[in-house]
Amino acid sequence: MDITKDYYKVLGVLPSAERIVIKAAYKALMREYHPDVYQGEREYALRKATEINDAYEVLSNEVKRREYDEYNSQANFEFGNKNSDSELNDAIHNSLNEKWVLACKYCPDLLQVEKRLSQISSSLCFSFKVEVLETKNFSSAKLVANKMLENYVETYFGKNKDIKAFAIELIIGNKKEAARELNRVIATLGSEVDSKFIITKITEEFLHQDKNNQSLNEYLNYQVGDHISVKTIPSNGKGFLYFIYITIFIGVIYIFM
Repeated sequence: MDITKDYYKVLGVLPSAERIVIKAAYKALMREYHPDVYQGEREYALRKATEINDAYEVLSNEVKRREYDEYNSQANFEFGNKNSDSELNDAIHNSLNEKWVLACKYCPDLLQVEKRLSQISSSLCFSFKVEVLETKNFSSAKLVANKMLENYVETYFGKNKDIKAFAIELIIGNKKEAARELNRVIATLGSEVDSKFIITKITEEFLHQDKNNQSLNEYLNYQVGDHISVKTIPSNGKGFLYFIYITIFIGVIYIFM
């Protein structure tokens, strides 16, 4: 085990990924990078296959994974819809494509859920697809997505309700540097923080020029109650608005209602 390596990144999964997701990612990547089937340079395939096998050996073993996580307790937020390795990202998602297309044909609501999750994280979207396809839990797909989204946000931004809502706003609004700064702050200070002060500081430093999407005063007057309605603009830049509804007091995030 090499604790300096990011095994989750190697497999393109989240630190909170379930075993079925880790296994699915491993199988997908080995189908792509196994030296006997890879279409490119064999030496490259050998290196990739070794990395993938090493990561899977640790993350698929409950004891080894727990030990690895203890040494890598700080979850660093990677912003973007795509995994940093686009080839890896494509290999993972393509492995599910045929089944997913068929599922969406007969359960069209899945398309909306997929679109919203993919705006937040490619790995999160992949985890959702695997979970639904493996468990056949299509009737509760939105509830599954809500739970996974909440776990995702808490992994990178803690459990403070104000911070979680602000984090989602930053991610969906494509505020990359602000989201990374928020992750670093929470990783350093923890969740028991003065959320109003942190939101104000990040807004002043990173969002003061962002007056086309939302004014500085709106950020600084950010209010959090039992129900939070966060206005956001999707990162595709088409200029339309939609709402993410987060119900904090029952611990469920509603983005697909």
